[in-house]
Amino acid sequence: MHKIFHEKITVLGIVFLLLELGLTFFLGWQKNILGILTLMLLIFTLERLLYSQYVITADGKLLINHGRFAKKRIISLNQVLRVERGKYLLGMGKYLILVMNDGSELGLRPDREQEFLDYLKKKQQHDE
Repeated sequence: MHKIFHEKITVLGIVFLLLELGLTFFLGWQKNILGILTLMLLIFTLERLLYSQYVITADGKLLINHGRFAKKRIISLNQVLRVERGKYLLGMGKYLILVMNDGSELGLRPDREQEFLDYLKKKQQHDE
């Protein structure tokens, strides 16, 4: 059975989205060509904000999907060495850092963070 976790929508994400919307409206009102570019950026931001999800599959893989415009990533849970908590922008937001066996790191912001961690640990123990 697959377990789906959506990405957390933060206050900073909403503020950035509102600033983009205001800038797009202003530049469109002025008939500026940059209005089209900010509209495209607004569409990409909305797509990523609304459709990002993390899926832990029954066969021990983590599927990371950030919407239709981004490449999907598939990570085996066996590659995850440990999970750390991190903060960004002066502690205003939190995220999880997956540290891989090869030393690379991957940042995630699941909506139900503790449930995500518990299920991830359960699947890792089950696969071992």
